Amino acid sequence: MDVVISSILAPTISIISYYQAYPDWKNATCDHFARNAYLYTLSMLVIFWMFITILNYTGIGNNIINTIFSSWLTEILYLIIIIVSLMLVQWTNPQKVALKHFLLLVFIFLFSINGVVLYIAYQNVLIAALAISILIGFITYQIVMTYPTLVTPKRAELISYGIIFLFIINLIFIISVPHLIAQYPSIIYTSIFVFSILFAVLFSLRMMVHHQNIVDHAKICDLKTHLPDYINEAVGVFITFVNLFIEIASILSGRRRKY
Repeated sequence: MDVVISSILAPTISIISYYQAYPDWKNATCDHFARNAYLYTLSMLVIFWMFITILNYTGIGNNIINTIFSSWLTEILYLIIIIVSLMLVQWTNPQKVALKHFLLLVFIFLFSINGVVLYIAYQNVLIAALAISILIGFITYQIVMTYPTLVTPKRAELISYGIIFLFIINLIFIISVPHLIAQYPSIIYTSIFVFSILFAVLFSLRMMVHHQNIVDHAKICDLKTHLPDYINEAVGVFITFVNLFIEIASILSGRRRKY
């Protein structure tokens, strides 16, 4: 059922999003900048969901996952490929509309492979985690709208550094877990829970940065000097939202990942 629903919603919302951003189907408009950016975010999320359900239903996802996660080398290679695909999306000129959208689909598909694992692991809390994530997204948006000077470039930079620092600490922790879990199981599981909370807080703050960027870019959007790039605007919100959702789901389920 999920496959059918997502397969209908994904192209429908994507066409609506595209038409709102490109009224003549070729050139982007600055009109309703924020709305278009969030519509693109929504279309990315639904396409992400569609790819996950299809991969899971057909069993193709499991075969790919077994190959990718068979060793550290293939996991690192997969991560590099995702990063490169994301960079290609962000670096492509927004005037190359067809190419940029194609690269976006490739990135979402690659990203959705890992989503299959999460879809299976957190199936019991998906709805609750999604509802909480949307609520956080709405609250952070309202905060930015109410306090327009709250998110400064310096604070945005500190949030990014905080995520990178916590990611490194978490990576060291993950490597150490197999050796420590037998001796200190309660401490390990508590640490996993704490990491999820910290990541959820940081991703919530990061969501505020994206909201502020969209507001700022809407003010300077100009078809001659500052072309709208709705894909780049939305992809940051998309990635942050997915990561926030993962951490919320892990908190609700009482686990962060299978070690």
